[in-house]
Amino acid sequence: MVTSIVVQETKKTYVDFTKALEDGMQVYPGEPEVNIEYRQTGQYATVALSMSSHSGTSIDTPKHIIPDGKTLDEYPFDTWNSHGVIISFAEFGRRDVVEPVDFEKVTAEIRDQLPGSFVFIHTGWDRHWGEDEYFNHPYISKASCDWLVEQGVALVGIDAPNVDASWNNEDIAHTTLLENDVIVVENVYDLNSVMSAGQAYQELDDAWVVPLKVAKSDGAPARVFASLKK
Repeated sequence: MVTSIVVQETKKTYVDFTKALEDGMQVYPGEPEVNIEYRQTGQYATVALSMSSHSGTSIDTPKHIIPDGKTLDEYPFDTWNSHGVIISFAEFGRRDVVEPVDFEKVTAEIRDQLPGSFVFIHTGWDRHWGEDEYFNHPYISKASCDWLVEQGVALVGIDAPNVDASWNNEDIAHTTLLENDVIVVENVYDLNSVMSAGQAYQELDDAWVVPLKVAKSDGAPARVFASLKK
């Protein structure tokens, strides 16, 4: 179900692409579990949280891969907002790889909008959330990452747990993007809610990826939302 609101003053529809944090939710293998403890002390309700910087919908900064890379708190606030586009590879299946020719085919009409944009890769693989199959997702090749860097994109998000293949220890996509200061967002959720069958792309008037401001961190959970371009 799409999570959206319509702001009457602007007639824009804002859509949330964030997976809610839940106690015991699925995490990447080897990552700390998500523990959420709901507390009540007298009249005051509080929540105690314990989780990884990569729990749920979350971002990776260069520090995630590069020892002396830029950390989350080094980015100015305007980093987290830009125009955007959802690019669909919903026809891709288990462990399929997205190559530059696939991006070129889909983006022919919107290539001039890619510089500075937030690019969200729609695979529909979040339908497997909570299953082991979630980690057998489509992913993007190094050549595709090089292509995205050449287009000047600012951020790459995916509705899967990894831009790389999750079944090996190679971080080629992460390294290629983050070495070029292209931020990575993983576990983006429910892009499918705004994509029709066969739709190649969806332009976004504005997109926001707003992480928790954690000092010296390699990443953090983030709220991802956007207004749709009509």
